[in-house]
Amino acid sequence: MQLDPTFAHYGEPLLAALYREMGRFDDAIALYKKAQDFTGRPWFGLAITYARMNRRKEALETLNWQRSQAGAIDQVMASRTCI
Repeated sequence: MQLDPTFAHYGEPLLAALYREMGRFDDAIALYKKAQDFTGRPWFGLAITYARMNRRKEALETLNWQRSQAGAIDQVMASRTCI
């Protein structure tokens, strides 16, 4: 945790997920955003947290952003296989 305070490189930021399950939504959102800044990867857990808070708009925006990032990654990987 000292080297990676977000604990973000292990699939899902586990502390953020724990906070979400405890109902500490603001803490969870802060950690998901910190992990996203740290890794550059989107987290589905952020969308789940927004959904649990009945913040549908933010949840959908997060999922749409994740989908666009996944599409960009797919394009890069496809272009690498063509070389």
